Amino acid sequence: MLVSTTICTYYCTILLAVETPPDLRHLLPGVLSPHMSLPLIHMSRSNPKHRLSNIDFIIMLKRKLLLPLYSPTTASTCKCGAKHDLFGQHAFRCTLISKKIAHDYINTSGLQPTLQNILHTAGIISSSSVVRTEQPNHIPINPLRARHLHAKK
Repeated sequence: MLVSTTICTYYCTILLAVETPPDLRHLLPGVLSPHMSLPLIHMSRSNPKHRLSNIDFIIMLKRKLLLPLYSPTTASTCKCGAKHDLFGQHAFRCTLISKKIAHDYINTSGLQPTLQNILHTAGIISSSSVVRTEQPNHIPINPLRARHLHAKK
């Protein structure tokens, strides 16, 4: 009996979700996505300027594979005073070193009005249309992530 690749992929994903520690399950979609590896493997390295340094490549590869970046004894301390977690997630979540305020200002006070004017001038939108940037829930949530969030409630 020939088993469909889709069915096999589905059951492999479920098996991975069951075997992955609960606190890391929400990261599985990124780990399993082939697109997340493209920056590591598809850049031409024939030009020396395009090559990653060894340390940058190791960090990127470890983050992709969810391997610890530090040992618990050598984890550095952030500017906010918290210890960095073993997988480097704190650097992306810390509010002290976050660029969210600058990002939001550029997004709402710089990008949106500029796009509004350009698209109206080009005749792509009417003057009464509003350009909305970064709409929430634009991309459907991954079923594994939804199951993980639902299980926490």
